[in-house]
Amino acid sequence: MARSVSRPSGARGSGSLRIGFVHPYFVLGGAERLMLDAALAYKRAGHTVDVFTSHLDRQSCFDELRDGTLPVTVVAQWLPRSIYGRVTALLTYLHTILVALYLAFSRFRHYDLVVVDQVSLVVPILKIACPKVIFYCHFPDKLLSSQTQSNYDPLGPSSLSSRLSLRSIYRFPLDIAEERTCAWADAILCNSGYTRSVFRRHFPSLARKPVRVVPPCVRVRDFVHIKHPQGHDAHHHTPIHTPLLEARHPGIRKGKNRFWMVSIARFEPAKNMELAIQALSELQRILRGEGEARTPLYHRAGGPKSGRRPKTIGALLDEAPRPFPHPGLILTGSASGHSADRYIAHLRRLVTELGLEDDVLFVPSFSQAELQEMLSLSKVMLFTPPREHFGITPLEAMAAGVPVIAINQAGPSETVLHDKTGFLVPPVPRAFAAAVCQLMLRPKTWRTHSQAARTHTVQTYGPTAFGSRLLSITDELVQHAKKD
Repeated sequence: MARSVSRPSGARGSGSLRIGFVHPYFVLGGAERLMLDAALAYKRAGHTVDVFTSHLDRQSCFDELRDGTLPVTVVAQWLPRSIYGRVTALLTYLHTILVALYLAFSRFRHYDLVVVDQVSLVVPILKIACPKVIFYCHFPDKLLSSQTQSNYDPLGPSSLSSRLSLRSIYRFPLDIAEERTCAWADAILCNSGYTRSVFRRHFPSLARKPVRVVPPCVRVRDFVHIKHPQGHDAHHHTPIHTPLLEARHPGIRKGKNRFWMVSIARFEPAKNMELAIQALSELQRILRGEGEARTPLYHRAGGPKSGRRPKTIGALLDEAPRPFPHPGLILTGSASGHSADRYIAHLRRLVTELGLEDDVLFVPSFSQAELQEMLSLSKVMLFTPPREHFGITPLEAMAAGVPVIAINQAGPSETVLHDKTGFLVPPVPRAFAAAVCQLMLRPKTWRTHSQAARTHTVQTYGPTAFGSRLLSITDELVQHAKKD
């Protein structure tokens, strides 16, 4: 039923805890990165850590699982993740239940604490064999599923209403179970103040249960060393070798006047990557003089020297030196499963319709080294998911000195400092394009944002602060367990 991808953890030290982690599928995503960072924080503190999952693709996972840094056991990978793209939530629940049963009833393992995320239904199962369980809520699953279904449907509006009706019937018991089983957890953690407010609003029966905010961390050491060129012509050449990207896209270094942007997210409809493509198209129109010259620029009210800065696209274009850089876009992220393949095909069709085939690069799945190359090459990140509960990739970009342009709502509104480490704008292509123009055509503004982005991320979202918060909560749970 299960196979161990790497060897189990070593013997426990004096005073250390044995901690298990349960996560449905380990792909390249923010939720997966957070769980691994939590596991690493416990391991650095001297605890013994084991990871359990039902899906691990060694070609599309983080290095800690690939190289054996964290022991991982895969349970029931033979079970499909969807059936013709349907019933994904039900199968995710089933996968996670099988993992929890394996962990709970394994003869040879005992755990002092189990950390589980995404599927709260397994919390009562884990409580059978483990004294303390932490549930980490990235976002209520019933709302996440609804967003995924409503943001994009290739069958069109007429089919959507009937599918949502059927979905509501099959989701109803799952949604009830999600709220009830969260109550079994000894501690509930959320990734942002936004997520906590949504959790409380949609789970009213848990109004009296404490919910703590523990934001994900960024492994800043992996990003702060990334270099960017200096000087007025900083956007006009590629300063760092990118051999891995060049192997996948031999023409990536062509042209001396390139301004690369990057969009990093799982290839799924909820991430709204169409907006990045449409923003690139609008940006090229603006640079050709075809855009609306009166489009406002998004300055921070009361920002430094705000009175001296152009207030419209037209004014910015008039003062910018020629020739303008030529913008391009890298679309990258986890691409696991048939649904990702369908979404990538949909995005490629949009690229073709807009005539952007030479300016958009697709990099489905990536290694850590490839991510670093993409961030060294890119000048701006376009973060397009609406209502994103947190978003770890904007923090990774900012740690690398890449300013972020994101939708002004939910998680990014807490992590991106408007007109300081990037821009927070409405979810429309013209607004994204206008924000890019401010960074692309004013190199001094880009340098200021780049430096501020690094400083903000290192000081606020480093692993030390994350580990301290997590270990403090763990110590409280252990003390309560001793009293019980």
